[in-house]
Amino acid sequence: MITVLALSLTLCPVAGGTGEASDSSGDASSLKKRLEGSDPLAAIQAAEEIRDRGKAEEALVRALAGAIKHPNEMVRLSVVGALSEIGADAAPAVPALTEALEDKDPLVREAAALALFSVGDQSKPAIPGLIACLGDRSRPVRDAAILAVVKIGKASVACKEDGFKRGDEVIAVIRPEDVIPHSAGAKRSRASSSKGANLIDVKIDSMEFLGSYWRAHLGGTTLGGVPMIANFSMNAVRRLGLEEGIDMTVELPVERVLVFAKAG
Repeated sequence: MITVLALSLTLCPVAGGTGEASDSSGDASSLKKRLEGSDPLAAIQAAEEIRDRGKAEEALVRALAGAIKHPNEMVRLSVVGALSEIGADAAPAVPALTEALEDKDPLVREAAALALFSVGDQSKPAIPGLIACLGDRSRPVRDAAILAVVKIGKASVACKEDGFKRGDEVIAVIRPEDVIPHSAGAKRSRASSSKGANLIDVKIDSMEFLGSYWRAHLGGTTLGGVPMIANFSMNAVRRLGLEEGIDMTVELPVERVLVFAKAG
């Protein structure tokens, strides 16, 4: 009878009320240690256990984020997949997922884009990286990036019809080199642009010189808080006096705005 009772408690831990505590494999501390350890199989199993929970505390999310740089690609893929299943609660991992968009393995890059899609609105800081993925050599990565970009918010822009009608919700994308700088600072003016152009008031959050041009990270409320990247020539920067922190107006040429159907 004693043996049978012990067996019953092992098979049905909930019934005894103590079995769950005796199993340390699902304990958060144990999961975190396995993720941070050198054993790839143990790390993969830990990621899968966290994934199966459906929801994870921030400490485990951050442990998963830390494992995104694991040297084993199967571990990285399992970790990113777990974060995708966690969804919005995986927001603390957005910076790590953004870095994973540049992973050498296209499967990891694709999974990272889908994970950012799953996180939703809190993944907005990853938009520049997702836009860069639209030019990825892997078709699945490009498709996943398009799905993720749909989470960036809403704005009204003019574009070529391409089968869409006014008021349709779509994914609109423009390459950084196609953004046209107009006036800046207090002298901003819209007079020089063509009729029907997309004129956007933005603020230059940061600028980086890349050898032959300046890459600017633009922000503002006009595009619903969506960050935008633009490449400006050295001549334009000098002529307009562009620098970090100033307000300016940019144009998104109608013929350069790429439009995709919104998934779902």
